[in-house]
Amino acid sequence: MKRRLFLEAALGAGLTALVPRAARSAARLSVGVLGCGIVGAAMAMRFAKAGAHVTLLEKIGPAAGATSKSFAWINPFMDDAHYMRMRLKALESWKALDRPLGMGVVWGGYVGFTDRVSDLGRMAVQSKHLAEQGYPTRALDVDALKKTSPEIEVHGLVEATWSELGGHVDPVHATSRFLDAARKAGARVLYPCPVTAIEPASGSVTVVTPRGRMRFDHLIIATGVDAPAMLAPLGYALPLLHSPGALVHSRPLPIMTRIVYDGPGALEWKQGADGSVVGSEAPTPPAIPAHTGILKHEIPFPPGIAQMHGTRILSKISAYVPKIAQAQVGFVTLGFRPMPSDGYPVVGPVPGVPGISLCVTHSGVTLAPLLGNYMTNEVMFGQEEPMLTPYRPTRAMPAANSP
Repeated sequence: MKRRLFLEAALGAGLTALVPRAARSAARLSVGVLGCGIVGAAMAMRFAKAGAHVTLLEKIGPAAGATSKSFAWINPFMDDAHYMRMRLKALESWKALDRPLGMGVVWGGYVGFTDRVSDLGRMAVQSKHLAEQGYPTRALDVDALKKTSPEIEVHGLVEATWSELGGHVDPVHATSRFLDAARKAGARVLYPCPVTAIEPASGSVTVVTPRGRMRFDHLIIATGVDAPAMLAPLGYALPLLHSPGALVHSRPLPIMTRIVYDGPGALEWKQGADGSVVGSEAPTPPAIPAHTGILKHEIPFPPGIAQMHGTRILSKISAYVPKIAQAQVGFVTLGFRPMPSDGYPVVGPVPGVPGISLCVTHSGVTLAPLLGNYMTNEVMFGQEEPMLTPYRPTRAMPAANSP
């Protein structure tokens, strides 16, 4: 087995004892990780297990940003073949970590269905790419859909597709498990500890915080929507779209399903391990007067709007799952997703700034453990990851919209 692949496999399973001693002793870098969402937490764990002196800095608290507002669907479903292959690798990383770390991933698979003729064929490209990778999907008729999902009632089914791939997780719990593993491997986790300045120098990077100045051999910026403001003084413009999204969490119901459902339009839902139904029905809040501020700024819901959205989303899901009609809204989150302007991750060295790397992606839950592997191999062992080539910060990207 090639050394890079061996190291990736060892790190993926958390087996630092299997990493060659020479590699570990030569890699005693001090690494700073900014941002304690699921991506930053996974990276802190990977670097610490590989032998680095790791300090993770977070301005508020673990999973306080987009992570806690994520649908947290671990999946490969993308039209782009290369990106799909990377996400398939990410699923394997999750499977290697699930039981050892107690992640509690619900591996239930996926059902996409619609009763709208306008949606016909929307899974065709993804199904083609999945089949090419050895993961064929299966078309479902009404009877097969009912057998797969007895709780579903679809009148006028136009199309349905089943895939065994994917699962879902509680993203806050998963982040805490990464952090526990990071601490056990020797990482320091400091919060609240906002970074007010980043000062690159020859051979090191210093960050300024209320707790004092901290020097690192290498710095990873994984701060989601805060990343552009942190990178701008370094001369790098990261174009992120302003991308708010609402998600309802019902009060727990008896367990009905382990599957993630992709329904008509943008309707999506799952049932968490605790019985709560988690769903969304629009990629962004609709352009109504009550959302004027949300569509421009990172602000909370106006009073009363959250409950309205939660009730509406559950009502739309209950049109296909009648048992959900009895569900009560538990809480509704409004998240602001770190969405690069071309939709793909931005991962790798910051151009023109030695010692600083960047890792920002909308698919943080799916990609977190794999990106932790890749970044550790690159920073600590100098092994450039070919899979990341299309996602480097040096690529041309469209301009971002202005919030």
